[in-house]
Amino acid sequence: RTKVIVERKKEEAQRPISLKGKIIEFDDKKGLIRVGERVCRLPLHKNEHSLARIMFQTQPHTPIQAADVYKEISGNSIDQAKNKKRALKIVEDTMLRLNKRIKKEINTHDRLFAWEGKLVQKDY
Repeated sequence: RTKVIVERKKEEAQRPISLKGKIIEFDDKKGLIRVGERVCRLPLHKNEHSLARIMFQTQPHTPIQAADVYKEISGNSIDQAKNKKRALKIVEDTMLRLNKRIKKEINTHDRLFAWEGKLVQKDY
């Protein structure tokens, strides 16, 4: 009977989940995004970790200027960047990498972050 329960839990952990309606938590010190029992580990003090830090300071669907995200990632104002287009690309690429990591480690088809124009927002 115990083996059956363990097998069911393994099967449930392998099934993709929807992020809709789930409590999604961010642990800045450990660099973890947690959705229920599922965990996504972020490389500490790297771009993805910095993006998550600023995005989890707001409620879902609150757009944040890419320039503010860039400052969190790089420590510099986007106005100080030699190439502003490249600076925005760094933010967008970081967001895409983080979405990919979350999809893989949490096992979901949903994207957590969205890019629109020069804005980033957390969808859930």
